[in-house]
Amino acid sequence: KLIYNLKKQEVLKIVEICESPDFILVEGTCRIGLEVTGIYDKNVTPGLKELHKLVKKSEKVLKDINKFTGSFNLVVAPTMLKGELKDKDRIHSFIFNIIESYCNKTEVKLPSFINEVFYTESDTFSLDIAEEYTLKPLSNNDLINAVEKKNTLLTQYRENCNVDEFWLLVVLDGASSASSYALNIQALPPLNTGFDRVIIFDNFKGQIFFSKLPGQGNI
Repeated sequence: KLIYNLKKQEVLKIVEICESPDFILVEGTCRIGLEVTGIYDKNVTPGLKELHKLVKKSEKVLKDINKFTGSFNLVVAPTMLKGELKDKDRIHSFIFNIIESYCNKTEVKLPSFINEVFYTESDTFSLDIAEEYTLKPLSNNDLINAVEKKNTLLTQYRENCNVDEFWLLVVLDGASSASSYALNIQALPPLNTGFDRVIIFDNFKGQIFFSKLPGQGNI
């Protein structure tokens, strides 16, 4: 996804997946070591991602049953997910009961981690979770700390890896495309790093916020 969004998919190739750094890329005759790190809201993102997988599995099962119609959107309470996702069969049971009740126009008690259900009549069936959630604010310090942690490994990388350049990819992993981090690049202070390029990439939006070469501005 990163290579596609760099618009270099024809010339920038992954030739090796390793650990220190994570990937070796080749651009023409230039070998590039790419180290990857991520920033996410640990109270929101992991639980929503896991629940989304379960919901899509439930959607497939319910489609195969071919009994229900309508578009269902579950509004989730992320802070209530802790501990709930261990029992996957229970989650599927909750979802089935919700869908059946709405289609039969009967009342249903929602589990604690679902705040609301949006239902729209349709000839087909679809099921998903709502996309808008509030993540904790992303501070400049979050980004600076993420870069500095990887700075400490550069000497080791240079000793162990025969490449021409080292790039650092910082992935902003939001809860959804509608709930990614709001990032003010103009307010970002200079990044002190030995990496030849630092790239800040929004995983859900597929958007490069920032790509910097030493001594140059944003591109």
